[in-house]
Amino acid sequence: DAPVEPVPARGRKVWVHHGSSVSQGSDAASPSTTWPARAAALAGVDLVNLGFGGGALLDPFTARALRDTPADLLSLKFGINLVNADLMRLRALGPALHGFLDTVREGHPETPLLVISA
Repeated sequence: DAPVEPVPARGRKVWVHHGSSVSQGSDAASPSTTWPARAAALAGVDLVNLGFGGGALLDPFTARALRDTPADLLSLKFGINLVNADLMRLRALGPALHGFLDTVREGHPETPLLVISA
């Protein structure tokens, strides 16, 4: 029954990352040992890790969530689940990826954005 309050801002940049189970923490010993958590600690930034096991499938809902999440830095990792699940052919992949990126950019027109493919 204690009151809930947001964590006070620490004045650090916020990095928002989206990816698959590798980003979420597959095979990591703890949440702080995922590759995004380690990279954020080394860079001295706060991390919002939107890695989802079986995800990174260019879902419009996820693109809108990324669009609406405050961020100073963005990274998106795509590929492994799109290929392993044989979800898209080249004809569909291009428009889906561009649509995803366009949606994210609606909320972050100037934010540095790194796209990683695997």
